[in-house]
Amino acid sequence: MVVTSAELDFVFGPQSQGETAEERAKSSARSFVVSQDELAIFKEGATGRQLSAWETLVAFGFEKLREASEHTSAILVTDFRRPAFVLRERREQLGLTITDIARKIGVDADIIRRAEDVRTRTPIRVLERIARALGLEETKLVDAKELSGDVGLAVRLRRLKSDWPEFTANAVLTFDEAAWVIAKQDTLRSWLEQTRPRAAQLGFETDSRYGDADYPAWWHGYRLAAATREKLGLTPNSPIPSLRTLVEDQLKIPLVQVRLPRSIAGATIANGNSRGVVVNIEGENQNVWVRRTTIAHELGHLLWDPDPSLSKLRVDLYQDFEAHLFDVTDHVEARANAFAVEFLAPQVAVRQLYEDAADKSQVARQVMERFGISFTSAKFQIWNSLERRISFNDLRTDDTHPTDEWVGRESYALDFFKPESVPESRRGYFSGLVAAVEQKGLITADSAASYLGCTIQEYRAHVGLMRQLYEVS
Repeated sequence: MVVTSAELDFVFGPQSQGETAEERAKSSARSFVVSQDELAIFKEGATGRQLSAWETLVAFGFEKLREASEHTSAILVTDFRRPAFVLRERREQLGLTITDIARKIGVDADIIRRAEDVRTRTPIRVLERIARALGLEETKLVDAKELSGDVGLAVRLRRLKSDWPEFTANAVLTFDEAAWVIAKQDTLRSWLEQTRPRAAQLGFETDSRYGDADYPAWWHGYRLAAATREKLGLTPNSPIPSLRTLVEDQLKIPLVQVRLPRSIAGATIANGNSRGVVVNIEGENQNVWVRRTTIAHELGHLLWDPDPSLSKLRVDLYQDFEAHLFDVTDHVEARANAFAVEFLAPQVAVRQLYEDAADKSQVARQVMERFGISFTSAKFQIWNSLERRISFNDLRTDDTHPTDEWVGRESYALDFFKPESVPESRRGYFSGLVAAVEQKGLITADSAASYLGCTIQEYRAHVGLMRQLYEVS
């Protein structure tokens, strides 16, 4: 479609710059407002979602912007069943009830019921909250070309809910929201022209070798951990000060921390073409040293496992982390377990620390404090690094708690985040990314607050801190 300079001036304003609609939208000071079925020029007092010119162009295309600019408004819905049909279809794909959704987002069930009724209109802000809880891209609710979210993920979540009693409706929705965060993070990165490199682009080629009698899975895990450290420029003696920072800032992998059933440690999850790590902050992961092992385990999956080994969602349990240390039943998990502890605390460095220690009874705690790993992981690394020549039970410590320094580096994104109304799944690097995109004018403060799940007033009060703490590079 050829668009003239005069048309670009008309839609985006003569002060905007560039030769294409995309360039003009990024530099335009104009904004629009969207409701359930209509797009209009923004005016003070409008109750719909205020969108930047860029957001509006990406969501609805130039023709709708031109129509809204010419007639002050444009009809968005081409199918009267939308968005009610989309929300109901996704909910049913997940095997959830209206009450499940209402409880998750904190509204009355009648509100969800009306949102699924094609005969009623629902405030756009309510529709967006429902969409995000269901893992849907909120701007696609009125797009007749896309009727649902990631169907493969929905099928996987529904099956887990059916087969596993502890995998409740709340767990399904927590994973679905995490999937939304992961996909949105990739979208925001692309808007900053910082498209996340894939593992292969970083030099990580998937490896389908999970071992045999002569070369067991755990040896492959050690090998891949050493290769990962080498690619990241880490020597065997170098502790990783913040695994969260390495994953999010250096590797550009979305890391979502949420509250899940206490038996779940973490997961890798895919939403469309986006894949990230989900970590439970309940259960044993409340100890940040255990959480680091969980993150490293999921990182091993994401960097090295072929997609068929991961599917849309691979959930890992705390009990599996322990079981595979003794009894290998799942070679994919066994490799990831070995990868995690060797990546965090290489045996060559652990062995040297043991040999240099004057008081062998304190070595386990020294390994824990130096490399930021749990007592269980430290014991096994020491024992294995010495080829099990010492008694496993002689490795002891009276203190399994992480130091304040380690807690601060790994948990400040959760524990000290402001505003407190922002869900834990959207804290940390995601908030810094939202703030960076808003600062460039690509999204409005209204959208930024909506993405974070807080009020505009809260966002404006704390956006400076977000930019300072979670600088996006």
